Amino acid sequence: MKKLLFCLFLCLLVGIFPVFASTIAFPHQMVENTLFFLGTYEEKPVSWILLGNYAEDAPLAVCQYVFPEQPFSVSGTTDYAESDLRAYLDGTFYETVFSPHEKKLITEVGIDDRGLTDWLKPYPIPENQGFYFFPLSAMEAREKLQKYNSLSGISFEDGTTAGYWLRSAHQSLASACGIVRSDNTISSDSITDNHGVRPAFRMDFSSIIFVRKALDEDYGEVGLVTKSDYNRSGEYKFSLLSDSLSFVVKDAAYDPKGKLRISYENATVEDNTYVSAIVLAPTGEIRAYGRMGKLKKDNGTIVSKCDFDLTEGNYTVQFFLEQPDQNSQDFVSRPTAFSIAVKAITTPIPLWFWFIPGIAALMIAIALVMKMKKSK
Repeated sequence: MKKLLFCLFLCLLVGIFPVFASTIAFPHQMVENTLFFLGTYEEKPVSWILLGNYAEDAPLAVCQYVFPEQPFSVSGTTDYAESDLRAYLDGTFYETVFSPHEKKLITEVGIDDRGLTDWLKPYPIPENQGFYFFPLSAMEAREKLQKYNSLSGISFEDGTTAGYWLRSAHQSLASACGIVRSDNTISSDSITDNHGVRPAFRMDFSSIIFVRKALDEDYGEVGLVTKSDYNRSGEYKFSLLSDSLSFVVKDAAYDPKGKLRISYENATVEDNTYVSAIVLAPTGEIRAYGRMGKLKKDNGTIVSKCDFDLTEGNYTVQFFLEQPDQNSQDFVSRPTAFSIAVKAITTPIPLWFWFIPGIAALMIAIALVMKMKKSK
């Protein structure tokens, strides 16, 4: 008997639901040395390197780029908390480069012992003593960057190799702090000299719903970031939870023809808002992702079908509203999960099949009768 696998899922009535499972992941799948976009500087997305992993408490991230040179401090202090560099990073840089939603990913930290062996720790933080951005310490630079051969940074202005400030004060010189030179060596210099700025911060993953590849030519019409000369392969961007986006999925079901029907209400209808979904396999692996269609009204029903097979099993479908952004992060509503069972269906045996044995028996009987008549 021939078995047919049922297909399932999510396409607008006018099109097929695209399959881009390889372009999306969950935050816990980010690993050390992952590149991602966060913030916009001079109308270009800023690329960062994750120096920890999701399992850590507020993992460290450092900018891939080095920003224009400036003094560490013109007042003579080697204490980063009192420096001009800190005033810039937690002032102009923090306020102008990041959107309110992106700022939720930046953990406020306190700094203990600001010497060569300094260390950062997350909460609790005394009032008015927290930091958002900071240069790496000499120890962090050695431990976190040298193993990836990325000790020197990349100039944001022209893409050349560039050096930058460290926050570690010199152990014996009262007015010197650490620097990384463009030749990948760690040294020190007077705090009133000019060196590049390579900020670091600690991440808060709580508002990240999905992680998406920012550069992938397979995106097609669901693509996000246009490839250009300032982008580097491998970067990810985030789909961030937005409190302003919400809808209620009343019901989700599929029929024997492989079509999925969802009914929703109380949707936030805004420009550039889509109804999207992710299919999770029984193993938890993302099987497919796509946008069902642009949201046009606050309630209704969407019927769609897919162009790929799902093996028999129980699948989880996560529905959400999505607002893509070409240059920065995407925004999504909190996903609503539904469980859908997919079963292998046996093709019904045609009615005429059951007449075959009777016809065969009748023909055999006729042949026997005719043979008996001839023998007489």
